[in-house]
Amino acid sequence: MKKFLQAFVAIIFLLFFQNSFLFSQPNLIVPVGHTGIVFSIAYSPDGKFVLTGSQDGRAKLWDASSGKELITYNGHTNSVTSVAFSKDGKFVVTGSWDKTAKIWDMASGKELKTFIGHTDWITAVAISPDGKNILTGSYDKTIRLWDVQTGKKIRQYKGNEGRITSVNFSPDGTFFVCSCQDKLAKIYDVKKTKPLKTLIGHTDWVNSAVYSPDGKTILTGSGDKTAKLWDFASGKVLKSFAGHTSWINSVSFSRDGKYFASASYDKTVRVWNVAEGNEIKILKKHSAWVNSVAFSPVSDLLASAGSDKSAYLWDFNSSNPKEDFIGHSGAITSASYSKDGNFILLGSIDKTVKLIDISTGKDVRCFLGHTGAVNSVVLSKDGNTIFSGSADSTAKVWDAANVKEIKSFLGHTGAINSLAISPDEKLLITGSSDKTAKIWNIETGKEIFTLRGHTAWIKSVCFSPDGKTALTAGWDGLTKSWDVSTGKEIRTYSTSSSFVEAVAFSPNGLIIATGLANGTIKLWDTNTGKELKTLQKHNLSVTSICFSNDGKYLLSGSWDNTTKMWDIEGGNELKAFRGHTSWVNSVAFSPDDKYILTGSKDATTRIWTVSNAKELASFICLDNSDWVVTSSGGLFDASPEAMKLLYYLSGFETVELQQLKERYYEPSLLQKLLGFKEEKLRSVENFADVKLYPEVKLSATENNSDQININLLNQGGGIGKVVVFINGKEIASDARGDKPDENAKEVNLKVNVKNHPYLKSDGNNTIEVKAYNSEGYLVSRGVQMVITADDPSLKADPRIFIICVGVSDYSGDKIDLKYAAKDAEDIANALGLVGKRLFGEKNTFLTKMTSNQTDEKLKPSKVNIIKKFEEIAKEAKSTDVIAVYLSGHGINWGGQDGDFFYLTQEAYSASADGYGDPAIRKSSAISSTELTELIKKVPALKEVLMIDACASGKLVENLMSKRDISSSTVRALDRMKDRTGMYIITGCAADAVSYEASRYGQGLLTYCLLAGIKGESLREGKFVDVANLFNKAKERVPELAAGIGGIQKPQTFAPYGSESFDIGELTAEENAKIPLAMAKPLFLSTSLQESESFDDVLNLDALVDDEFSMHSSKGAKAPIVFLETKDYPDAYRLRGRYEINKKNEIIVKMNLFKGKEKINSFIVNGTKSDLKKLAEDITKKAEEFGK
Repeated sequence: MKKFLQAFVAIIFLLFFQNSFLFSQPNLIVPVGHTGIVFSIAYSPDGKFVLTGSQDGRAKLWDASSGKELITYNGHTNSVTSVAFSKDGKFVVTGSWDKTAKIWDMASGKELKTFIGHTDWITAVAISPDGKNILTGSYDKTIRLWDVQTGKKIRQYKGNEGRITSVNFSPDGTFFVCSCQDKLAKIYDVKKTKPLKTLIGHTDWVNSAVYSPDGKTILTGSGDKTAKLWDFASGKVLKSFAGHTSWINSVSFSRDGKYFASASYDKTVRVWNVAEGNEIKILKKHSAWVNSVAFSPVSDLLASAGSDKSAYLWDFNSSNPKEDFIGHSGAITSASYSKDGNFILLGSIDKTVKLIDISTGKDVRCFLGHTGAVNSVVLSKDGNTIFSGSADSTAKVWDAANVKEIKSFLGHTGAINSLAISPDEKLLITGSSDKTAKIWNIETGKEIFTLRGHTAWIKSVCFSPDGKTALTAGWDGLTKSWDVSTGKEIRTYSTSSSFVEAVAFSPNGLIIATGLANGTIKLWDTNTGKELKTLQKHNLSVTSICFSNDGKYLLSGSWDNTTKMWDIEGGNELKAFRGHTSWVNSVAFSPDDKYILTGSKDATTRIWTVSNAKELASFICLDNSDWVVTSSGGLFDASPEAMKLLYYLSGFETVELQQLKERYYEPSLLQKLLGFKEEKLRSVENFADVKLYPEVKLSATENNSDQININLLNQGGGIGKVVVFINGKEIASDARGDKPDENAKEVNLKVNVKNHPYLKSDGNNTIEVKAYNSEGYLVSRGVQMVITADDPSLKADPRIFIICVGVSDYSGDKIDLKYAAKDAEDIANALGLVGKRLFGEKNTFLTKMTSNQTDEKLKPSKVNIIKKFEEIAKEAKSTDVIAVYLSGHGINWGGQDGDFFYLTQEAYSASADGYGDPAIRKSSAISSTELTELIKKVPALKEVLMIDACASGKLVENLMSKRDISSSTVRALDRMKDRTGMYIITGCAADAVSYEASRYGQGLLTYCLLAGIKGESLREGKFVDVANLFNKAKERVPELAAGIGGIQKPQTFAPYGSESFDIGELTAEENAKIPLAMAKPLFLSTSLQESESFDDVLNLDALVDDEFSMHSSKGAKAPIVFLETKDYPDAYRLRGRYEINKKNEIIVKMNLFKGKEKINSFIVNGTKSDLKKLAEDITKKAEEFGK
């Protein structure tokens, strides 16, 4: 009966995991990678996966073919030093410095059992060939055999006087070999506790010992820089292999036993011929010690892991890595809020400081300069200055705005673990591993006092709220208070039974809290020095503590991966914040105490809602300036470069980001979650299961590469639309035909591409097919094949087609703009000039469609624009370039999942509310969907789109209010570039006033594009490279927009995997013909009154404004910029009164203001019979004074 029950449970267990694999919810994978040294690496038996164990306390599973991170095994509380697969590949085992070994289900990542008993670090694990037993080796000098099913110890092996460094079973599982720090390796019979043989010959630690595939020999690697081959039967040395210049840490046999690889502290992996005894290859890529190496059991590939936090996959026939298993983030050591709550500041083990603007999400500033982990960071109250302390023994001060180092504080001889600034921001205190703390003068950078008295590392420091006292806490179990004015010790708070990891003052200065390594928190009375309370709930070391701003609560972060909130008065745990997968290193309350911020060794920074203890968002920094934000509901936002690294995982199927991006991508996600942006989050239901897309296979008909055969195999999710691309451009939105059978088990399609205009004759053409599931929400990775085209008509010199559209004159006069038409003409002029130089005059085709055109066919109407695209589609070839520029009004219509619309000259309103009628949208606006279809029909494979739009979706009450490009607009443009292979840049102003507020007499994005073409972003000083042009403009617009409300950093989009290209060439001749406006004075609406009536009885201020407006409408040649508004920062305003005498002569007394300051006064005389001349004279005088 017992056996039946065991079998029944086993069947249910297998069915459960099989079901969860087939219908698992996809997870967004952010490739954080390991954030610490990688100690161990192993190959799965089928060679498909690689397993790594790291100092960060986690093991990770990677796809060997792609290098993608798949599963993280979280559960250990200290470094994972050894990893292994079961022979059937279903389970993995890990050993850790936390003195435990664990077995995990490989597919789900679930922990199945923990093996407890060792009294020191576990450094080696192995699984028996039959999968029934596990071996563990430890620094406690013992080896233990465990029963996998029960988790109980079967046997403990004796006879070792040194710490165990490795254990490995023989191929038949009868024996095992261990290596030790006593310079020996030993062979054991699994059933006997004493060693059979001792392998003597190394002169330093033996770090690794493995059996050959046939079990006849044993290979060892040692700290004496040699590897040795031993005869298993006799225990004698057969060969010695020398060549490494430092310790050998790991050795591994190839699958046939003819070769072996060795990993060394000399940063190399070396491959050796076993029979010949010679070194045949040195593999160099690691930048630090190589700790582990493993050959694939099915191929000539091998994997290595190092102290540089990386792992590599090598084909030992080559000297370059085939894949890398590298993360893009570092453990967070310190996290804090700015005083206004708009920024968070992070310190990381990756040696960087990062300042993140969480109010806009557009700015991640990375501060580089430290040469060791950044352990502590602080931001000044005004947000202008950053302080950082590092493992490199230095503290640094940074200019936050300019991302520059101001000064360094030198003097410590050990790592700086903690720093703090005094309340008056005049003093800095640093605590170090050199057992001292130092107080510094911030202004001079000079040391004032060295605080001596601790006998171990100082881990935490802080100032009292009044700045008179400083606290230091350390691993000697002591917390000390110091008089800041004298540097003398005041009192010692002793917790000698445990290290002190963290210390903090309450806001009123009456209570001190200390976080201890034993998991407790102690509260102390600062006046008496007596202990008030002990808070006990954490299981492991408390590494960070802070008080709420009102002093009522305490927050604690721990190595047990949790954060807890405590009631100070009662000493009770109120809430626990769970979600981090590794140590919580830093905790902080937001300024309003509504949120908490946590930074973790798992490389995430998380924001939690205090009221419900739920995670609101997770923020991950990737590399230096890229980032990802995720929410618990599955939505995400990311920087463009970060998106290239993201993907989804369903079972072991990696689903490219693009396949689910439309469903889950939420621009400005963090800002919406925190209330900085008013747009509501889209409601997106999580998947209950995944209905996979069909498997796609491509082939060409024999002797006929013009016909592509598409084979589709239903994988359970049905066969949805099938999209076909040639060279990155869509040619068929659904190749299935009119009546597809979505439930068919298999479908075969044929697509004829003969003489298709998207084909290139001068090289290979990529055919790509993507297939959706029947519900249409999941799409396969693109399956590609390459064909060559043999069509002489395709061979031609490249041409460029330029369409520049600018609307200033709309239907009616309510939404007219000054600069849009002129901007389009300026861009057209510039692109035409540089295009002719690069492509030739006969190959450059320029169309200007603006409000200034007299030819009705060139007016910017919707009909004309569509007709022009259709004409180009008939003429263009795959080798050509199309560049499109649009300026004028743009709107977002349709809510969160809506579309971006460019308004043509027929439009009468710039409010989205005016376009509810589809007939109106059809006649006076072009959506991004329509624009996509128009551009798709143009065969040119190189495409550029520039949009400088004024998106005034509503009346703006305050001219200084800002509104970003809406999320749905960003999504629409992003979808567009993915369907057309187009480079896109779009600038957006909140309203017409912001759009026309540029001091350059044109839209700021347009100005920056022109400046780039004239020289700011040229490649090799003469070529207009589209990526360079867009990136430079993206940087410049925010700089020039300083002080202008409602103008944001432009958005750029580029097709994945694409290479940039040139759209023009500039010489001195073209440069001279491209005018670039200089900054102009900005004038606002005039205010005039008749002196007796206090009213403008002559309507003179309107006449003056008309003159200003006329002067301003000349675009780049305009002497001024005029805004019809009453207030704007740093602009000129005319205020005055006039008198009318009996002769109808007028005397006008004017005051000229700049901002709020009066800068000049003047008098202008005129007559009632010629008010226009009087208005001209007033504006002329004002412009003279305003220069």
